[in-house]
Amino acid sequence: MPHSHLVIRHLLKQVDLHRARRSSRDPRPEWLQRLVAAAAEALSPLSGIARVGAECQYLDEIWEARLYLGTTEIVGGANDGTSHFANFEADVTKLLALFSPVENVCWTACPATEGGRSYLSLRGRYGDKPVSLKVYSHPPQGTKPALKQRADGLIEAS
Repeated sequence: MPHSHLVIRHLLKQVDLHRARRSSRDPRPEWLQRLVAAAAEALSPLSGIARVGAECQYLDEIWEARLYLGTTEIVGGANDGTSHFANFEADVTKLLALFSPVENVCWTACPATEGGRSYLSLRGRYGDKPVSLKVYSHPPQGTKPALKQRADGLIEAS
């Protein structure tokens, strides 16, 4: 088989493509993705537009979803490179309705903590799954801006 190396190369390329597709998939369970999407609907910027960010982690036999509104970076003009947090409100009634039953609701304020973030925490069951949901006042440090606003007012995803 003089061209068998071509077949092997093709098979290796297929394996690489399969690995790339699998690694780019969302590792969160589908039910958690639905919860995050529903919880994001309960967050509304007080002005303009904003994008909801989410971090999810499996901790102590329970999934924890942490939501926040991303920052907007100014591109061009006098304020080039500055980023702004989004002021927003959370419809707590909508968030509570996602859980059955709700086991715990807590507000944690961290104004005196350097780099601290205040957050609303809900714990309960989403369907038959135990879950913790936290809505933070701003993104974690080091998070890249979610949106970019150009000097002409055009807003685009980062």
